[in-house]
Amino acid sequence: MSYFEEMTQKARAAASTAAEKVREVADSAKISAAIIAEKRELDKSYRAIGQWYACEHAGSEVPEAIADVVAAVRASQAKIAELQASREA
Repeated sequence: MSYFEEMTQKARAAASTAAEKVREVADSAKISAAIIAEKRELDKSYRAIGQWYACEHAGSEVPEAIADVVAAVRASQAKIAELQASREA
């Protein structure tokens, strides 16, 4: 085998290895993007549950574990209403 043929085979092997690594990185990036998208969907679901809970228990007692969070939600709602009223005035 000549020197040129040997170098060509080595170059092809290196190119093949590089192409495989690029595919692996691309696949990993696709999986990471899918995980991020799914986490966003999960966060949306959690927010929807929280919003539903806060609306359902607007005038009632809430468990002590989330009382601070519900109080913060109610304070924000009151502040928004106040700001909207001042904008309209």
